[in-house]
Amino acid sequence: MVDVRKNALPMSQSAERRRNETFRREILVLIHRHLQDEGFVEAAEAMEAQANHVIEQYQVDKKHEHQFLIEIVLSKINKFS
Repeated sequence: MVDVRKNALPMSQSAERRRNETFRREILVLIHRHLQDEGFVEAAEAMEAQANHVIEQYQVDKKHEHQFLIEIVLSKINKFS
C-alpha cells in the first residue's frame, strides 16, 4: 500500500503556507482599495490587470481590516527585532 501523504507537507508547514498566501492576498486587496479610495483609479486598474483580475474576487472584511493592519505591523516589527 502506498502512503499518499508521503509527499504532503507536514500540517504546520501547510497551514503556514496557506496563512502566508492569505496574508499576501489581503495586503494586495487593501492596497488596491486604498488606491481606489484615494483616486488612483488607473493605478488600481493596472494593479488589477497585473494580478490577472484575482483581486476583485476577494474582500477584506471592514470589521477585520484594522486588526489585519495591526498584524502586518507587528509581523514586520518581529521580523526586524
